[in-house]
Amino acid sequence: GALPPAALARLRRPEARRELARRSYVDAYWRVREATPLILAAVAALTARGEREAAGFWSRHLGEELGHDLIQYRDLTAVYGGPKRADAALATLPISPPSAALVGYFHWQVRHGNPHLLMVYRYFLELFMVEMPAHAAFFRRELGRRATRTVTVHRELDRGHVKACGAYLDRHFGRDDLDALRWSADFIG
Repeated sequence: GALPPAALARLRRPEARRELARRSYVDAYWRVREATPLILAAVAALTARGEREAAGFWSRHLGEELGHDLIQYRDLTAVYGGPKRADAALATLPISPPSAALVGYFHWQVRHGNPHLLMVYRYFLELFMVEMPAHAAFFRRELGRRATRTVTVHRELDRGHVKACGAYLDRHFGRDDLDALRWSADFIG
């Protein structure tokens, strides 16, 4: 449902928008920190299943993802005015329940279900960063360019990643997998 007019008026205040941006950035940091463990788990699961080509794909992707959490942590230190304040914010702002559910779903799929479904999550994240310039503009406007290096890095790098995601999905999913793909995409949405 829509927010009541009084809540919308509060969200239009500059400090409220800035705080929303800060909290969103912290929540994104918690999700980004899970990328490496998810990819490592996918490599292990696919290797155990004898799917070496797919395990190799994720191994190569790991090199791209390592360090994104460090870039985002540096952004948070700029947002909060230093490492101590950023650490204090991280200590008081845990991952949101929707983000925890999302990450938890893909952890379960990678370890116990279909590790290839991790690509649905990656595809969403890559596509979101490439096709959502208003999202990037919001963070830059509210937090400043110095504090939004993560957004800039992803917009620059992710353009080429979207095509690779689609090719991976085409290669590893057939007609019988459409329900799982749809359900996973709907869950993200």
